[in-house]
Amino acid sequence: MMNLDCAVDGFRAKIPVLKPELFLPQNLREIVVTDDEAVIKYTLPEPVDIELFMDYLEDELGLIMLFHFVPSDSTSYGQSCCAYVKPGSDPLYKINATVSGSGSVSRFTVTLYVDLEIMLSRLLDNVKLYEGKGCMRYCRREAEVIMDFIRVLH
Repeated sequence: MMNLDCAVDGFRAKIPVLKPELFLPQNLREIVVTDDEAVIKYTLPEPVDIELFMDYLEDELGLIMLFHFVPSDSTSYGQSCCAYVKPGSDPLYKINATVSGSGSVSRFTVTLYVDLEIMLSRLLDNVKLYEGKGCMRYCRREAEVIMDFIRVLH
């Protein structure tokens, strides 16, 4: 099994090629490695609309959208999204972003995993954080997320 330091190195070597403007070295703010995940925090020099950011995730990085959360229709502030790489990919990761006070996404977080079961658990927990707090404009059904992982585990 790959360790998280190798996963961070692999991510930083492979993924920025797909969408360089998101992952420029000067955009990297922090890397924190724990026992079961590595978190890489980025800022964007030019904030982007959340819809455009989600398009980047799906269309240019090929990620699977987990959710798009909207706390209130009266403001874009606080909208959040999460997308994840197809299970079985290398490296395993998800990307979370939230709209700041500027009305756009100005920072985002990449979380890397080396264990599929931990990644699945964290994705499902991520959705639960937002339940009952606003409106999910989109939320991938739990059964679909689980099936994404079962296909790889079996």
